[in-house]
Amino acid sequence: IWAFTERGNIYQFDSGEDRFKVVLDLYAMEFWSSVQTLFVTGDDHLIIGLNEGIVCYDLPNEKLLGHVAKNRNIRDFLEWSTDTLLVASDKGLSFLDLRNNVANGEFVDNLPALCLHEVEETIWIGTRGKGLYHMDRATKEQPVLVEGSTDIIYNAIDYLDNYGLLLATDGLGLMQLDVDDESGLPTSELLRIAYDSKEASFPTRSGGINDVMVNNGNIWFSMYMGGC
Repeated sequence: IWAFTERGNIYQFDSGEDRFKVVLDLYAMEFWSSVQTLFVTGDDHLIIGLNEGIVCYDLPNEKLLGHVAKNRNIRDFLEWSTDTLLVASDKGLSFLDLRNNVANGEFVDNLPALCLHEVEETIWIGTRGKGLYHMDRATKEQPVLVEGSTDIIYNAIDYLDNYGLLLATDGLGLMQLDVDDESGLPTSELLRIAYDSKEASFPTRSGGINDVMVNNGNIWFSMYMGGC
């Protein structure tokens, strides 16, 4: 299990000692910006998304491999292939080549992307107020906007059979979008399933949801006001 803090500590869980241990301190390396996302490769290279770029670090050899895309506020990674990551940032969508840690320019620009999730070859992109988009992985055509999805901040996306997409939002609680099981494309309008109301199936005590995760058929979400 990996974890990170906004301050810049990267942790790995030690099952023998039953606790998290710091394996990297970015502040000690004079990276002062906040950590916002983390991807760990098969050979334990840490790809760390900051609000000032991407840090690539070889953990076994304790070696900094690069600090790239310094002008971008990095929000999320999605594994595109064994040697490429799809990168979501405030500038749009781009790729990071893991073989040489080269950050390519945006192939979708002017799209403040916050989160990424894949369902059946369909890539879902949540943005800051610009809408919810889907993109075909095979064709890499420009993302398509879901009707009625703008003016919402999408913090995180996950998927559950019989529910479809689950969307953690800022101010509108947890939202749901039905998608086709085979194509992954939308088949319904956006619905609110957890929000700040006693009448809601799952009251949240706040309209803000930080994150959502599906595990063994259960939906977990953390709230701005505290609690899970």
